Amino acid sequence: MAKFNRKFILKVETVAGDHIEIASPLTLEFSVVRHNLSSANMGSFTVYNLNEKTRNKIFKDQYDVSTFRAIQLFAGYSAEDTNSLPMVFNGNIRSAYSYRTGSNFRTDFECYDGGHSLVNGFVSKSLPAGTPQVGIIQILMDSLSNINEKVIGSTYTDQTKRGIVLFGNPAELLKQYTNGGFYIDSRNAYALDKSEVIAGDVLLINSNSGLLETPKRAEATLEVSTLFEPKLKISQLLKLESSTTKFFSGTYKVVGVSHRGVISDSIGGECRTTITLWAGNAFRPVVN
Repeated sequence: MAKFNRKFILKVETVAGDHIEIASPLTLEFSVVRHNLSSANMGSFTVYNLNEKTRNKIFKDQYDVSTFRAIQLFAGYSAEDTNSLPMVFNGNIRSAYSYRTGSNFRTDFECYDGGHSLVNGFVSKSLPAGTPQVGIIQILMDSLSNINEKVIGSTYTDQTKRGIVLFGNPAELLKQYTNGGFYIDSRNAYALDKSEVIAGDVLLINSNSGLLETPKRAEATLEVSTLFEPKLKISQLLKLESSTTKFFSGTYKVVGVSHRGVISDSIGGECRTTITLWAGNAFRPVVN
């Protein structure tokens, strides 16, 4: 697919609880960071020249930490139907402020994906000896707030040797009972072993698809920069073809994605994606 004429839809939950759509041809500046870590994903969005009525509807004070207001970014290219744009971010609004700068009104959104779930859940439950590890993980995931799907891999096969008490923040307990395999992405909770990947199509990244620079090794991972690639998902498989460093070519697990750029019909600006890859052995697919 040719990568030109970018477009977007930003779906925002309002103060009243309904939803509005902010879309092209308005100008959007954005930064999104997603990963398979136990901390929250982040999204920052700036939209210019919304009308006053819309600005008032979406205002949210940063100190209002108890209210969950959803936000989703869908983005892609003109060859795609507007209704099928890939979801780039799915989370909640931490703050939304508007202010005048020169002749423009600027609205800034600071957002989390998983942040609300990581700090607001609570569990208090006693379990008998012999409780399967997967059952403990399911109970803890069910105690998380504002989570859609729960995906648990096949490696959690232990059982408790004695009775246990689950008490406190379920996200913190999930780090322990998943051996560090717990994370939240797009408001879905995951518990996956390093070798497990989300089943689906394997995305190809090469010079024809937008590979921009020579891949860079960073300790146990590989960093790859491309033209904006909105279809990427955490823990999916990716096939890399590098003509400059052919020994990096191969199949990897996506463990981090960072999008940054401008989508606008009126001003120019680049839009790129940085992908963090992990090279494992014998990847095992898990149905999402």
